[in-house]
Amino acid sequence: MLRPSLSIHASAFGTLLLVGALGASARDLVRFEHLTIDSGLSQNDVTAALQDSLGFLWVGTSGGLNRYDGYEFIVFQLDPADTTSITDNRITALLETADSTLWVGTADGLFLYDPDSVAFTANRHNRRNEATLAFNSISTLHEDASGRIWIGHADAEDPEVGGISRLDPHSGQVERLAISSRNEATSVYAFAETPDGHDLGRHSGWAATLRCGRRHLYNSSPRSG
Repeated sequence: MLRPSLSIHASAFGTLLLVGALGASARDLVRFEHLTIDSGLSQNDVTAALQDSLGFLWVGTSGGLNRYDGYEFIVFQLDPADTTSITDNRITALLETADSTLWVGTADGLFLYDPDSVAFTANRHNRRNEATLAFNSISTLHEDASGRIWIGHADAEDPEVGGISRLDPHSGQVERLAISSRNEATSVYAFAETPDGHDLGRHSGWAATLRCGRRHLYNSSPRSG
């Protein structure tokens, strides 16, 4: 059973704050509850958070994925004996798509969560196959208006990691997209769409990047859609 009137926030300091509105004058009566490993969280370093369509709060940390129902946490971590477990505990991005599917970005691949079997399916880079992720290290996820998933790649410890992959979840097809004509590794940290009805990759897609210590904002070309 889910606890009502809750939302979740990952603070700038990587901690988890649970916010509950108390009554009609919520502006004056907002209560913050600090959740930590003492509350059942797998790790205090919070890296991603979202509330899904069922009301569950999903929290990514450097030590695993957590699901919170307002009362307790269920933790999902690497289990070497279980081939359906998530294979990396460093959670970097979370996305629930329009069809209520949960996607989990990690430092070592993208995972699709199946709530019926409580299993994770991996989508990872294969250097021998161009139709796989450009890199395994994932920094951000975004679903565009066509239902495609845009995957940003970055690794703070490896400047050679960076770029964009695009996944069609219906066909399973993955494309690697070039950001610049020079084909340089460019760290991608965010995607956005303007609310004009166009989908990302045609006229209204934007990607925030970092290359050589400089921040850039790219508008996607119609040719990439």
